Amino acid sequence: LRTAAGGNTMEQARVIEFSDESRHDLELCFAGISQCEPQHSYGPAVRPNYLIHIVLKGKGQFSSGNASYALEAGQGFLIQPDKVTYYIADREDPWEYCWVGFRGNRVEELLRELDLGDEHPVFACEQTGALKSVILDLMNIQGSHLAQRLHRDAMIMEFFSILASQLHVASSARDQERNEYIRQAITYIQGNYDQPVKVSDIAAHIGIERSYLYLLFVEHLGITPKNYLTTYRLTRARELLKVTDLPIASIAESCGYSDALVFSKAFRQMYQMTPTAWRKTRNQLHPNHKKKQTA
Repeated sequence: LRTAAGGNTMEQARVIEFSDESRHDLELCFAGISQCEPQHSYGPAVRPNYLIHIVLKGKGQFSSGNASYALEAGQGFLIQPDKVTYYIADREDPWEYCWVGFRGNRVEELLRELDLGDEHPVFACEQTGALKSVILDLMNIQGSHLAQRLHRDAMIMEFFSILASQLHVASSARDQERNEYIRQAITYIQGNYDQPVKVSDIAAHIGIERSYLYLLFVEHLGITPKNYLTTYRLTRARELLKVTDLPIASIAESCGYSDALVFSKAFRQMYQMTPTAWRKTRNQLHPNHKKKQTA
């Protein structure tokens, strides 16, 4: 048992450091558990390794960069190397937490699969008891014998296995929410492409920030909302050029362009020819194609 100073308050902490680990894929550095006194704090500090803290009881505050999070039992937080972080126990209900420190060549890939990082350093986890049990077992496996090293390897994998089972549920729910936002955006575009709508209008209709809509489209569709809207409009315009004899200005207006010149420029940029040239080429390739007027 070690008594550790932190600011003007104290914590009761048990810490085991492992200096003999030799694996490079996922390397255990240390593990510990702490019952903090009110307002016990750590930082602002920069760590050389990754750490994951699991809040077992009580409450506290975690800050990373410009973001701050109020946490309680059933949550955890990630500390990344070379990132300035700060955390402090609640004044009325100070937290108890356990943690593991780790490093290795596979860590970034592992955290990416867990959806943990700069954007999501905080997570929820119901299996705090199981994670605490793994950490306590890790702390009891001391020594540098091969059997002990392999046992620690197995236990740290067990820790991440439990964590992954929990975060997968949260990630799935988050993915469903994101997919729903994208679906609503696409539905709105398809129903309003003929109007002078902008990306900000789409985001406002869904109820999210324009910047978040941008991130969703780029991450999941590989295209910005503006480019998606433009592509949909011009695809519809090409259909109208193919099946109608409507004037170019009318087609432009039907596809959300109030200025026929702006429409022609956008069309040429996408298809490497003007709307008039595209229609002419289409007629030459399909001379017997019967067109119909559309309202």
